[in-house]
Amino acid sequence: DKSYFSQRGQLKRPDHADLRYKCKTYAGVLQHLQVFDKNCLGPLSKAYCISLNLLLRQEAREFANELRASTNVSPNPTVWLEGST
Repeated sequence: DKSYFSQRGQLKRPDHADLRYKCKTYAGVLQHLQVFDKNCLGPLSKAYCISLNLLLRQEAREFANELRASTNVSPNPTVWLEGST
């Protein structure tokens, strides 16, 4: 999504309102399920954490790919260290 970048290629702060909303929604669901059956909370919490982790990793990967694609790389490699002869 190109909306993360300004006109000069500088990064803008991403809007995480939707992600926060989903986290709050699912946290409430887990709290309600805890009342019904205490035995299911452990596996359910683990599944929730795994899903949330995958979502965050996917967003980070997509953002990194967009950032990488928008970066200009010079055709000539920069010499970082020169050996003395």
